[in-house]
Amino acid sequence: MSTQARRAAMRLAAGGAVLAAAIACAWMRAADAQGVDVRFRLDWFPKGIHALFWTAKAKGFYTEQNLNVAITPGDGSGNTIKLVGSGEVDFGFADGPTGIVGRSRGIPVVAIGAVHQRNPEGIVSLKEYGITKPKDLEGKIFGIQPQSATYPFWLAFAQMNNIDRSKVREIATPGEVPVFILTKRVQAVVAMSDNELITIESKLAGPGSAHFMLGDEYGFKAYGHSLFTNEKMVRERADVVRRFLLATKKGMQYAMDHQGEAIDILVRQFPDLNRLIAERQLAYSARALVTSADTEGHGLLWMVKARWDLTERVMIEQKVATGPVDTAKFFTTEFLR
Repeated sequence: MSTQARRAAMRLAAGGAVLAAAIACAWMRAADAQGVDVRFRLDWFPKGIHALFWTAKAKGFYTEQNLNVAITPGDGSGNTIKLVGSGEVDFGFADGPTGIVGRSRGIPVVAIGAVHQRNPEGIVSLKEYGITKPKDLEGKIFGIQPQSATYPFWLAFAQMNNIDRSKVREIATPGEVPVFILTKRVQAVVAMSDNELITIESKLAGPGSAHFMLGDEYGFKAYGHSLFTNEKMVRERADVVRRFLLATKKGMQYAMDHQGEAIDILVRQFPDLNRLIAERQLAYSARALVTSADTEGHGLLWMVKARWDLTERVMIEQKVATGPVDTAKFFTTEFLR
């Protein structure tokens, strides 16, 4: 082939590549204009805190970001972490410490925002038992679910507060936590302040009718439920991650500012929910868990390394995590800036 012919062939090939690239870009723009399908899995069956996300969807905040978000209830933080890590779902809402444990076991999840700035786990008891400080648990019947995410919390809480566990009668409490407290089968149990505690108090005399020790106030300063994606999403679909967080933050703020409307949205989606309990759950989360000094300075969902470092240390000490986790790689605030 002559030099002139070779040059002509090269020009033709280059032109074809340019055309192919242009067609690919046009296709991508068209697909984006129609909306990117996104799978978002919750930790459990919806409760008050989940109104933050359903509000973002119902108010069209995801649509504004050209995202078609399908929200599905979950069956536990552990499974949500696994599904996010495998790429079966794109985003997940799950317990933060469970995310650390998953990462220690090789699941490539990445925390992209802390919804619970304060961990909601704590110890609930009926006031008649006089359990007002951690050491009061000694000599009492304590309910625990050894296979749940609350078990590592109990181990850490006991260690941090010098509770002699040999003096605590621990019994397994499979099933619904409120039942064991209300039927007095146990005298104290681990509960979520934005979930089981509110259910228990609703069966008593309302807010404040049970005694509760929030772990955050007794040394357990870890993040609670957070938003997760996986390494591949961070690496290959960063723009989708950023847009998802923008819309989610907007929905969170709207739901906290318009709590009645947010609960209306949630109850329309799940008519069997107890509206009063859902209202109290959202109100408590908005007042006590979702905001912090960090979010005042940086916006909702902000995270700092020290809290994840504490969580990682606790999971290692309690032998729940299988090995150390590089928290600098486990979480990122890149998409919150």
